[in-house]
Amino acid sequence: LEIRLSPVPNDECFQALPVTVGSTNFDNSGASTSSPPFPCEPFEGEADIWYTFTAPNSANYEFELCGSTYDTVLELFDGVCTQTVLACSDDACGVQSAVTAPLVSGQDYQVRIGGWRGDQGFGTLVISEVLPEPLDLIAHYKLDETSGFNAADSSGNLNDGTYNNVVLGEAGADPNTGTSARFAGAT
Repeated sequence: LEIRLSPVPNDECFQALPVTVGSTNFDNSGASTSSPPFPCEPFEGEADIWYTFTAPNSANYEFELCGSTYDTVLELFDGVCTQTVLACSDDACGVQSAVTAPLVSGQDYQVRIGGWRGDQGFGTLVISEVLPEPLDLIAHYKLDETSGFNAADSSGNLNDGTYNNVVLGEAGADPNTGTSARFAGAT
């Protein structure tokens, strides 16, 4: 009886290494091909390695391999060693991969990195929280001569405050006064 161990420590999902927001260098050289096949590249995503990520906040997160030295395939699973795929990518940035998905704070997710048709090499997994765009409010306003425009948000988002970059007379004016303002990002 001969038992061979892979030289890659995170070669299978149950051997996944922990990663956090930021950059993690990796090398999938010598990795085997796990099941199931990558749904975005069935039967062509091979030589895969595994990581576990715990979302620190409920937000959208981007996982990207742009700049890797080989043609990558990337898959994100909901949970640990499950078959529930949240996202899969091949060739999002050149021949490298990137995915973005909404994640829940405190929940574990698994990241699977492979090579197209068994391609192998070095790369960097970059995980970042995708920050929402600044709010663009249309609201009724009153002019406060001492502090700029003081806005009462009529959208129900409760974002009253002082804003810069105000454009007067936008659509959606108060029918009683004919006044409105568009606020491009709160300060």
